[in-house]
Amino acid sequence: GNPIFTFDQDYKLARCMDSIITAATLPSNKDLLLTSRLYEFFYELCELYPNREITGELKQQKYIEDALLFIEQNYPYSITVNDVAKHISIDRSYLHRLFKQYLNQSPQEFLLNIKIEKSCFLLTNSSLKIGDIARSVGYKDVLLFSKIFKKIKNCTPSEYRKNE
Repeated sequence: GNPIFTFDQDYKLARCMDSIITAATLPSNKDLLLTSRLYEFFYELCELYPNREITGELKQQKYIEDALLFIEQNYPYSITVNDVAKHISIDRSYLHRLFKQYLNQSPQEFLLNIKIEKSCFLLTNSSLKIGDIARSVGYKDVLLFSKIFKKIKNCTPSEYRKNE
């Protein structure tokens, strides 16, 4: 949360830093001593600034943020909900519950909506062919893309382009 800190001349941290500097000047076998002094420094730092436990709700929000970022960065590829869950190291069903709780939709619905939203942008702001747009949002099958687009937008991609 706060990677930069200042300390009021805590003698233990200062002593650790001095011993690290001294160990660095040794002519031989200094790596082992430097490592031990570094661990000692980290120990003193952790004692001075104890790690706060992350609450369950903060963990859940972090999972959602990580999942959304992964989807945003990878929607053009053939990713699945399993890929998202695997990326953030949680179970697929737990991911589903979190999405329902925080976003009122399933991860699959969210992924589909992102793809359709991005395709709508391309339909209105580019002259790309429908097939090219379908492939750019992760659909290899243009007919499947059109079917899903129509189900979500109540019109075909061509109709959407004409009306926008």
